Amino acid sequence: MNPSSYEGTVVISCDQTVTPESIICKILGAESLPDAVSTDCGINGYQWSFSNKYYSSKVNLYVLKEKANLDSAFVNNIKALIIYFESQEQSCFEKIESWFPTLINIDAEVKLLVCSYCLDDDSKAVHKRKDILQWCVEHEYELVELNPFPENDDEGEINQNPQGYERVSEALQSHTWANLVLLEERFAAKGSSKEGEDTEESNLDTSEKSSYAAVAATSTVVKKEVTSEQKENKNLIVIEDEELERYC
Repeated sequence: MNPSSYEGTVVISCDQTVTPESIICKILGAESLPDAVSTDCGINGYQWSFSNKYYSSKVNLYVLKEKANLDSAFVNNIKALIIYFESQEQSCFEKIESWFPTLINIDAEVKLLVCSYCLDDDSKAVHKRKDILQWCVEHEYELVELNPFPENDDEGEINQNPQGYERVSEALQSHTWANLVLLEERFAAKGSSKEGEDTEESNLDTSEKSSYAAVAATSTVVKKEVTSEQKENKNLIVIEDEELERYC
């Protein structure tokens, strides 16, 4: 498969001090970017190969810096959005929403709003954390703080759940990417228990693989951060972990 045809994630920064390239480096766990993957519409992407205990996949992380009409083929391949912003900038919401006309045709299943931190009850806060969370609920984004303050911890969740770029990576891996490859050892339980015997992956029909992939992806999702403010909002959906073993 041509790397430029891989599904991918668009990365945008509304903060001049943080570039999309630096965000991608953090996701890749690299000090510098690899060779770029060019698209027909001239947008550069960087391949991210990852694996977890359920599957492996390759996706492209695209740098988007200009607000312009996007090629339909490119749009159809985008399954996740990451928007970085400065939470204490007066016009941060206006800057974020200025990208909406460009992104309007992207049907992303993973949408992350990322910042360094949010302020809660600080009287000097330009935008309080509860107001940013409310914006996220209304626009179906997940807020990810890279350096959350301990006072923002709700019932110990900062210590229990992945935070920062670890959460960004986890959220991206929760999507069922089209080119994912299920790890063979996960299918061993369906065959003989004898050591060294081939797995039965080849015997699984397409529908069973699809079902397994969906559950495997869902099981990587940890409960999104739920604060007392979010709990009162009926529109918030919390994803519970699934029991993977029943599919083996």
